[in-house]
Amino acid sequence: MSALQLERAVLILVSLVMLEAPSVADQVFVDVSHPNCPGTGTASDPFCKIQDAIDAATTGDEVLVAPGFYFENLDVGDKSIHLRAVSPGTVIDGGQQGSVVRFQGQTGPGAILEGFGITNGNGTQLSGGGRYGGGLLIRGAAPTIRRCEIYNNTANYGGAVNCGDIGSSPRFESCMVSNNNAWIGGGFYFEYCDESAIKIIGTLIENNHANEGGALFSNVTTLEIINCTVSRNFASSGAGLVLSFSHFFERPVTVANCILWNNQVDEIVLLGPPYPVTVGYSIVRGGWPGPGNLDTDPLFRSGGYELSRQSPAIDAGSNRIRTELPALDLEARDLRILDTVDMGSDEFGLEWELNGPAISGGPPVDFSAYAGCGQVGTLAEIFLSRASPFQPCGYGRIDLPDSHGRFLDLSSTPTLSSWLALPSTLRQVPLNGCVGARTRGMSVPAGIAPGTQFCFQGLSWDPLSGRILSVSHPDSFVVQ
Repeated sequence: MSALQLERAVLILVSLVMLEAPSVADQVFVDVSHPNCPGTGTASDPFCKIQDAIDAATTGDEVLVAPGFYFENLDVGDKSIHLRAVSPGTVIDGGQQGSVVRFQGQTGPGAILEGFGITNGNGTQLSGGGRYGGGLLIRGAAPTIRRCEIYNNTANYGGAVNCGDIGSSPRFESCMVSNNNAWIGGGFYFEYCDESAIKIIGTLIENNHANEGGALFSNVTTLEIINCTVSRNFASSGAGLVLSFSHFFERPVTVANCILWNNQVDEIVLLGPPYPVTVGYSIVRGGWPGPGNLDTDPLFRSGGYELSRQSPAIDAGSNRIRTELPALDLEARDLRILDTVDMGSDEFGLEWELNGPAISGGPPVDFSAYAGCGQVGTLAEIFLSRASPFQPCGYGRIDLPDSHGRFLDLSSTPTLSSWLALPSTLRQVPLNGCVGARTRGMSVPAGIAPGTQFCFQGLSWDPLSGRILSVSHPDSFVVQ
């Protein structure tokens, strides 16, 4: 073989290898605060608008969006790309100029929208009349919507989300859908979607308003609602779930491990026979037939929808569908289930409480830790911080890597450097599953003035593997 023939053979071989090699996904960057708009999408020169990044991205790419307010109405089209907010405080504001985000076309589960606030949309005008999908409009697509807050949107059909057409089978994971308004389907409106089930998993649906279907209206759609909390939604008919069926299409609906409580009026309304509905291992106000169902107050913590340690929903779900649960909840806490899964969108893991008043210069006071029954042989640790106008309770973050190398956003605690130093014997206690454990006591120094507020929050972890198992909800006390 001559040198020329050898060179040609090598070039052909290289070309074939390049054609056969799988493409590597790119990262496209967006930062609304970038001074040199419009940018080119690199880490050093990010786009200023998310839509520019979508237009530049190709299938498999990841679009990383920095925190800030983006006043846009996004059209993802049929691109299977991953749109991800890199940290909390990343909000897409539709400005009452249509749906905030549209998925239209043959996008599969590779299309992911993760970590965004989606607000101030008023829906898309379609040929059938009316406005559809204030927050999200999904047509013939199957995106995954993960850890998004969809709030303060309006439309005629689906204040937060409207989904329709064959091929539409989105999946919602660990989302919060609240304060949306519509004529039908204040939160969700599904109509004649594909036989592949729409799945709503680990999601809180609260305080949505409609004439019919305050939380959700589903018309001839295969639907699975798993480990969701549906509460305080309002409608003239069917404030919780309105499920409509047809003689011509059998589209089953499954509700499992959910809490439907205090919707005004009605928790579940069925329209049109037959009724292929299965409800199990759920709390439904007024009761509902099915295995493991309860009609009893879920005993949420004050001011929210997290389970108190007395809640009958703890360990009352069914583990048959636990594989459907996402890895992280809405607040980016690990959803590692150590025993039987709970009902509702919030898995109870750990709760700390102060036993008695904290008096300046007074006697020691104990904290108690209460954990889920699966946390045997683990340690609970509590952290304290002094609140201030610049660092109130419920603000800030601690970065603590879990066993997967992710960072848990505690979302309501200051940075580690501002923790009040305590001896480890005062802030660590061994846990024995369902049995509560107490610290050895904490004295408030006399130099701390009465009226001073302290925040406290804790976590539990396995001392052998170092895995973080659970993070408690924030709380506070005032020195007397």
